[in-house]
Amino acid sequence: MDRSDLVPTSVDRVPSSTRRWLVVLAAWTAFVWINRIINAWGSTTETAVAKGVSIVLATVFLAFAAATARIVWRARREPLDRVSALVLRAFAGWTVSVWLVRALAIVLADHSAGFKAVHVALAVISIGLSLPAWAAGSRRWSLQVTPG
Repeated sequence: MDRSDLVPTSVDRVPSSTRRWLVVLAAWTAFVWINRIINAWGSTTETAVAKGVSIVLATVFLAFAAATARIVWRARREPLDRVSALVLRAFAGWTVSVWLVRALAIVLADHSAGFKAVHVALAVISIGLSLPAWAAGSRRWSLQVTPG
């Protein structure tokens, strides 16, 4: 196989519409989890351990958001590499897993109906926005280089 077979085509690149959704996911994630850090930091009812757990969890989300922003920037000109695809899938999987657990815990806990509604809405939006990340990462894994 000659090296020209490995040159990516425009078909291998992340479509601009998907890149836009990935930017929305990164921005939404930053918004939600920066606010969580602010709320945890200022809380008078959470223990130091609970605050620490919240801040670590938020930091993981912020790292994924930053990585996604970088991936989107690079994806304007080049196809996703395997690591970028894996990061996008991990971000989506992490988002779905954390929000399913959090939403269920919040719904089952002794919170007001408004608090529950807000957090279920945050979960639904976050999970919905993570779907393009999963799709983009999965699409990269399914691309095959066919010998000419």
